[in-house]
Amino acid sequence: QVSLWIPLAASAAAFALLAGWIAARLAETAPARTHEDRLTVAETLRRTRTSIRRRPGVGIVLLLMVAAGLGGEGVDRLWQFHLFAGEVDAAATVYTVAGLFAAGLLLGAFATTVVERRLHDDDPATPRRWLVAANAGVAASVLLLAIGPWVLAAAAFVASAAWRAAAEPLVAAWVNRGADPATRATMN
Repeated sequence: QVSLWIPLAASAAAFALLAGWIAARLAETAPARTHEDRLTVAETLRRTRTSIRRRPGVGIVLLLMVAAGLGGEGVDRLWQFHLFAGEVDAAATVYTVAGLFAAGLLLGAFATTVVERRLHDDDPATPRRWLVAANAGVAASVLLLAIGPWVLAAAAFVASAAWRAAAEPLVAAWVNRGADPATRATMN
């Protein structure tokens, strides 16, 4: 029987190897900045607020992202309890959860490539349409996860993971489109 610490330790080792490879192969090319060159937190927040005022859609997207994040916390933290309440075979539960995660990641990768192929730069409304579809898909999936029988709820979890994976690069690109380069990337 495999203990839970073995895959966790293997994952940690893989991440450490990846971090080492990135540090060795991807040299930082940005010029060194002095403390005087950097903006203060207050200045960064002021510029970000100004940027949001110029582009009110960004403020709306940020509010929606906060709402979706808060709404997703319940799903992210409690879906296992919902699907596996009363299960006695811990190993089967772990393998099933891992399988559902893997299926969601694979379907999300496929959905992301489909979105990338169908997304056109010439129509600014296209990303919005894809985001509306993705958020509607997540909402429907979470509803089915909540009220559906086990098989439908498990499929809904996989679908919601795929919808979220497909929407993530769209949200980042749409929010950062035309952003003020003087503000920090974490504030855009």
